[in-house]
Amino acid sequence: MNHQNMPSTSDCHAAAIPPDPRKRGVIFGGGAVGRGFIGEILLDAGWNVIFVESSAALVAALGAGTYRHDTVTSSGVHRKTLSGCTAVSAQDTDAVRREVLGADVVFTSVGARNLPQVAAALAAGLADRHAKGYGPLDVFLAENIHDGATIMRGLLTEELSRQQVPDVAVVLERIGIVETSIGRMIPVPTAAQERQHAALVAVEPYRQLPFDVAACRADVPDVPELLGRHDVDFSFYSDRKLYIHNLGHCMTAYLGALAGQDEIAPSILDPRIAGVVRGAMYATARSLSRKYGQPLPALIHHSDDLMERFANTSLHDTVERVGRDPERKLNPGERFLGALSLTAQWGEPQVVIPGVALAVHQLTLSRPKENPMAMVAPVRAEVSRIVPDLVECFDELVTSLRNGAVLDQFIALLDVPASE
Repeated sequence: MNHQNMPSTSDCHAAAIPPDPRKRGVIFGGGAVGRGFIGEILLDAGWNVIFVESSAALVAALGAGTYRHDTVTSSGVHRKTLSGCTAVSAQDTDAVRREVLGADVVFTSVGARNLPQVAAALAAGLADRHAKGYGPLDVFLAENIHDGATIMRGLLTEELSRQQVPDVAVVLERIGIVETSIGRMIPVPTAAQERQHAALVAVEPYRQLPFDVAACRADVPDVPELLGRHDVDFSFYSDRKLYIHNLGHCMTAYLGALAGQDEIAPSILDPRIAGVVRGAMYATARSLSRKYGQPLPALIHHSDDLMERFANTSLHDTVERVGRDPERKLNPGERFLGALSLTAQWGEPQVVIPGVALAVHQLTLSRPKENPMAMVAPVRAEVSRIVPDLVECFDELVTSLRNGAVLDQFIALLDVPASE
């Protein structure tokens, strides 16, 4: 798309300087994933990046055009400065509308609860694009939500209708809502990091971003880390992320909490925890291999690689961050009950039951004033529906946790070999 006649929303260029010829990527959300992952791969590929952000401090920091980006491993830190970005406030609706109008690609990284506000802002810009006869546009969802494309398309349909945009169906025909699988681990920046620079972010080295290439309507961005395969259904990648990565990561957090740990790395380095987590991840790997016809050795390698990444001691990822929001994580189809259903169909659900029990326990701890049995009951009903022969096991594990079981006591109830 030629943007030479587009109104500029950046104050970085004097009027006499020609418009920036680079492709323009608009990222809703300048948070950890937005600037720590999506911003990095676009800027490294030579794109001009515009962040749409609600935090005034981040708008100012990212609007300066550069920010510090640290890649951390257990052996050290690779530090670099990313440049070529600007930012607009999410509250500046006219500026956001102009950026969507002039975008070559849009990413969202705002969290499920904020998607309705993003849809409202997007709808206005998409209506302008349609009115001007612009070409198709893809909106990549860099979100940790299940079935995000359906959710976003529904929100956009609502917003376009509410804004009385004509030909809603025609507008949406030219918009690709593209799900992605966010595998990079990025802790929330600490107060000390924010004092150094409001936009400083520390990430792990992993940079791959699988996406649903079949959902694209425009040309795929020329960004090496974007991985789209026509020969593999994207649901394989989303299930792999949810039922291997998310399941294992969250189980590590909950078991780490039982062991009195504050961070993920020392938790997974505990062989007692590693044995339980590996057992669950391997079971879902075997089930995914059978379901999708994908090679098992590659999925086992993926699981082992994830456990090594969990053990990144320089990342300082916390059990609190990884384990938060247990209610959402216990939804049907999510990492716990979804993995239980998957393994029940393809084998070995018994190694996922401990994760379900741990998640229920975390839910009751997060709501100390509520009746714990009222929170346990709907999950127990799902367990009974999916694997009726394991309800007794689930009850035993939940009771042990409610009675104050520590890690060794909990693991003693499981038939899981210790990790070497």
